[in-house]
Amino acid sequence: MKKYIPQFLILISVFVLYSNSLKNGFVLDDFSAIVENRFVQAGTDGLGDIFTTHYRAGYWASPGDLYRPLVLASFAIEHQISDGTPFIHHFINVLIYGLLGLSLFALLQKWFPKQNHWIPFMITMLFLAHPIHTEVVANIKSRDELMSLFFLISSLLVLQKYIANKTVGNLIGLSGLYFLALLSKESSLIFLMVIPVSAYFFNASNKKELIKISSALIVPVIIFLVMRHNALMDQSEIKSLGISLLSENPINKLLLAGYHLMLYLYKLIIPINLSSQYPEFSQGPSSFATAIGMVGLLVHLALLYFGIKWFKEKQILGFAILFYLFTHFLHSNILLTIGTQFGERLLFTPSIAFTLLTGFIFIKYIQPKGNKTMWIAAIILGVFYTGITIKRNTEWNSNATLYAADVQKQPNSCMLNYWQSLELTSEKTLNKLTSNQRTQSLNEGLKYVLKSLELNPNYGEALSQTGLVYYKMGENEKALPYYEKSMNQGKGGVNTLNNVAAIYFGMGDLKKAKSYYEKTVAINPYHKDCWGNLGITYAQLGEFESAENAFRKALNLNPNSGQIHFYLGMTLNQVGQIEEATQEFKTAFELDPSLRK
Repeated sequence: MKKYIPQFLILISVFVLYSNSLKNGFVLDDFSAIVENRFVQAGTDGLGDIFTTHYRAGYWASPGDLYRPLVLASFAIEHQISDGTPFIHHFINVLIYGLLGLSLFALLQKWFPKQNHWIPFMITMLFLAHPIHTEVVANIKSRDELMSLFFLISSLLVLQKYIANKTVGNLIGLSGLYFLALLSKESSLIFLMVIPVSAYFFNASNKKELIKISSALIVPVIIFLVMRHNALMDQSEIKSLGISLLSENPINKLLLAGYHLMLYLYKLIIPINLSSQYPEFSQGPSSFATAIGMVGLLVHLALLYFGIKWFKEKQILGFAILFYLFTHFLHSNILLTIGTQFGERLLFTPSIAFTLLTGFIFIKYIQPKGNKTMWIAAIILGVFYTGITIKRNTEWNSNATLYAADVQKQPNSCMLNYWQSLELTSEKTLNKLTSNQRTQSLNEGLKYVLKSLELNPNYGEALSQTGLVYYKMGENEKALPYYEKSMNQGKGGVNTLNNVAAIYFGMGDLKKAKSYYEKTVAINPYHKDCWGNLGITYAQLGEFESAENAFRKALNLNPNSGQIHFYLGMTLNQVGQIEEATQEFKTAFELDPSLRK
């Protein structure tokens, strides 16, 4: 039993670190990935769609370029066996994190067989406690990071078994685990390079063995790429990869990439003031960011140079640096531009290199002063990490707690100001407030969204949100220009179109209202409220056949709406279908007795 003490402590520590995240709700992209994703909400019945469409196909009708079916499949299965509450999703996240810790500990024992097993344990514990991981574990949607790294570390562990006994079964296991990592997140592709490099570094594998290993990895890559191609090929528009050097301002892109690379290093070393979003520099890098960006590019060129040099000398420091650079490459925006400039979750896999470096420092510079001194230093660092992690978990409790905390830390993020405005002016928030509190919350929301536009005057979503706030305040004349600006940028979205339609409907311009409602359902045919509004507009215009069709589509999406049954009854009554109209009225009154009035 004694030999399993480290494993037991790892699992216990993970739940100590993240037990307070189990009571958290759905936050940020959890809604598009789970709550409002119709494929996930369909449970196991949605698995076929999940594996044959892009990542966000269950949430919106727009094109997408992400393919992560295994993660969505796990959400769907969990939804099938649960009551729709977030607890089970949070629990599985923490459980996978614990299993990842066990796999990492086992791998480090294989990589460093001459070290006492408590050294790999120390490195593993520092990795697990690092606060930069809170976004991955406490945010359900980031299951993609968790699952991909778990399968990648498991792949490296099976690789060690293959190198030890050369069995075909282990080679197949390596291939299978790598395939699961690819289905979890596309960035796992970089391990097509990392896995053979680790075999060369730790096991001195010869060229023949490296070819076998690489071949076992290429097979799942081909299968994954074919599946991804088939899932994305039917889209009317497929987003192409952005090349940084071919962008409109390549120098600015590189300088911002350098700035964010330095910010990544800073957050690894000093993980304080963590935030879900950071300043976007939408109007170009500031002079400070430019200077830091130049330093960042030079620092990372130096890291590349010394990483290669020390790797050739078989120094662990060289492997750690190259591991960091390789696994961070796709997120760096140096060559390819991705949709995110900076995200703490993107440090999840690269942070393994940082904890390896931390272990190297402890062993080389602190252990010579005595094991007791080394463990005291490790415990102090671990306690520091733990305190930040547990505190940060509470901020991930809900959108309200997250935005309120993060906008104070990063007041110059236009997105955080926009998100805070969204939260303060959402119907969920406003419905809990008194009339005076509602007015105050709307005014606060307006303040934040105007700050967002001050930081980025062309931020289409913020323009739309400004229109929405004015719309909720009843100031439609102020709302309309902001809505129109956002639509001119193609950024308004279905809710903007729906609200503009409502404004024109209120102004009595039914033809314009009809036009905007039709545009809304063309973009999102699952917008049940809009189908109902469109039906009412058709009916007021005397287009009863179209009204009937719109109301029936609304009922397909929301069959328990007494109001829509009532409107359909009125429409059928207008065209002389008295018997059917009577049945609709009966259903409407059963669902909502207040309609009898």
